[in-house]
Amino acid sequence: KKVWVEERKSGQKMRCEACAAKVEAGSLVAALKNASVVQSGDAAIFGDRQWLQSVDAMTSPLGDPYLHGFIAVIHALSDLYVCGQLLENQRPKLAILVTGGRGLPSIEANRLLAIMHGVKAAAAQEGADIITGHSATGPVDQVSVTVTGRALPYVPPQAELPAEVGIFLSKPLGVGALLVARRLGAGRALSISAAIASMKASNRRAAECAMAAGALALTDVTGFGLARHIENVIQDIETNLKVKMGAALFLHKIPILEGASKILENTSIRASLSPSNKNSVRNFMDLNTKNTSLTDILFDPQTSGGIVAVVPTANANKLVAHLQKSIAPKTAIIGSLSFEHTGIIAN
Repeated sequence: KKVWVEERKSGQKMRCEACAAKVEAGSLVAALKNASVVQSGDAAIFGDRQWLQSVDAMTSPLGDPYLHGFIAVIHALSDLYVCGQLLENQRPKLAILVTGGRGLPSIEANRLLAIMHGVKAAAAQEGADIITGHSATGPVDQVSVTVTGRALPYVPPQAELPAEVGIFLSKPLGVGALLVARRLGAGRALSISAAIASMKASNRRAAECAMAAGALALTDVTGFGLARHIENVIQDIETNLKVKMGAALFLHKIPILEGASKILENTSIRASLSPSNKNSVRNFMDLNTKNTSLTDILFDPQTSGGIVAVVPTANANKLVAHLQKSIAPKTAIIGSLSFEHTGIIAN
């Protein structure tokens, strides 16, 4: 609360946590460019080109230390899953850094214990090993997870583009809106339960299925929102196949968590990263609707969001049907690639 007061004094609204606490996209790109740091995608490939590694850090999305540890691991592992097929019997390795919010030593110890129980439970679910770690204290709880896995890096098809290509999403959106509504006392328990279940769900199977369906590009949706990640996958395809294209999104087909639509339609509550997410793609988008409650979901920051992939339509329908019956009932085809325009058109 003290932090919120200081931010209000400086003209800032309440900051969100988890993936909505990222540095704004424009600021991040500028900082990396000025520091001459080259981005390597979701995970880096190294060694004999069968090793993948990534790192992620997350403040607590809910104030629950167990869920904090659990979701941090699930989210970090997604970066491996979208970059390659993990080799059989090669368990991902985790290095954990827990920064505990400062308090009485007994309270710090109890929160660390609860976080590590969540980390261990998620690692067990995903078949991963915790191999090392470190601890510290700071203003708030934060869990950093370095993930390393032995895998066959995924190489998208290099053939000519099929005539019809669909965009699919494996998890519903709305996590950012629900989490900030909860912090402000406006979120319902059922809505939060749906958001928690979504954040805890692994992306491994969805990513594997997308690759098996011949995905031209895929990534996981995180704090920069769906629109920015679709822009990224389009740019990946353009780089790989040396073509120019755009995307058409069907707003009414985008799955949204229960309660999130009402928040966006009936209130001015938005996650603190949403405005900058929208601004970061303003030159890449054409919003063919004045209904901001529909379009704002495109910029909602997701914590442990789903897989977004560009897949030949002939395979996409089977992919969606399979995932809906098994692990991802909210999976949907939410748009298609277009060769008639560049950028994203949302209808």
